[in-house]
Amino acid sequence: MHFIGVDVVSDNGKERVYKIESDIEVATLILNKDSLTTSINGFTDTLKYLMSKKFIDDLIINSYKKNPEQKSFTYGRG
Repeated sequence: MHFIGVDVVSDNGKERVYKIESDIEVATLILNKDSLTTSINGFTDTLKYLMSKKFIDDLIINSYKKNPEQKSFTYGRG
């Protein structure tokens, strides 16, 4: 189905930690709010078979810039 579910787990002012979930696995993504860079722990199969890291980075960063108060969202076709 190619979906991604995103939930904010924590936010300490400098970094925001997300739980990201795809069709096949769950991972943690950390967004550095100053530099707008990300790191992903896990998601090996999703990045290999379903979505590129650039796509996920763009999705998270653009969502954060558009609405920093948003705590969860889902993207994909179902």
